[in-house]
Amino acid sequence: MRLKTEFQQSRHEFAAYLGMLMKSDFTLYKYYLLQAQNYLDPFAQILEQGRAEGLFAIQYPRETADILLRTATSFPQSVLLADCLADEAGQQRYTLSLKQVIAGTLGIDVRELCS
Repeated sequence: MRLKTEFQQSRHEFAAYLGMLMKSDFTLYKYYLLQAQNYLDPFAQILEQGRAEGLFAIQYPRETADILLRTATSFPQSVLLADCLADEAGQQRYTLSLKQVIAGTLGIDVRELCS
């Protein structure tokens, strides 16, 4: 009986620890980082192709891909995101700002993204 109680106690402690980790900003950060790493190479290839075709004015597709992925994956940590998503005008401002960042990073005319 004592062994069963000890075993169950350790499982409860482990479950509580996992629950704490899932709520941790660091764990969330690591999750988004891993997701960005999964998309880095395919996205870099897209940017390289766009550069080769003259669509993007970038020198370093892989580095640019990393920067844009990190920008996208940091949205949940944004201080302004909740306020901006609260109404349609805020959503439009946030979306336009994001488009401007992407266009500037890729060296393209922002009007192309906003049409």
